[in-house]
Amino acid sequence: RRRRGDRQHRQPRLRALALQYAISAVLLLPWAIHRRMWRRPIGSIVNVVIVGINILCFPQILIFISEGRLSPIFSLAALATIPVFLAISGRLEISPAVCGFAGILFLTEHELTLSIRQLPWLLFPVSAACVLSWSLADTEKAMREISRAEALFGQCTISALLLFMASQL
Repeated sequence: RRRRGDRQHRQPRLRALALQYAISAVLLLPWAIHRRMWRRPIGSIVNVVIVGINILCFPQILIFISEGRLSPIFSLAALATIPVFLAISGRLEISPAVCGFAGILFLTEHELTLSIRQLPWLLFPVSAACVLSWSLADTEKAMREISRAEALFGQCTISALLLFMASQL
């Protein structure tokens, strides 16, 4: 059984990540002001922020949920599927993607043991990999109307807020 204190012990990691994103947003603020980010079409800002949240924030939260119930090796193996997903979508070559995934599985094969009780928790790291893959594939389309600095400013600002809220749960 997990104690409430165990969960609170891990939350500083999400808070630290939120703080890193907040600092990044503050550093990018002058560039966003210089580029007049507020004059960009709201649709393009929203698209970029959604993609960024799916890259910076949601995978972290999904992996955090399974932490303590699943070995970190499973999160590593799930995240190693991202190049395979991108190769399936046509973004990468399939051979290097599969070789990289096979290499991770080879290196972690002795530690990849899973009980039936842990099986539902595997959904969270696999979902994190799917969200990351989808977002990385969608990044090019979302970045057409806005600069990288503006996109990162919006993404870091919203991700910092969401991760701070998640650390309070």
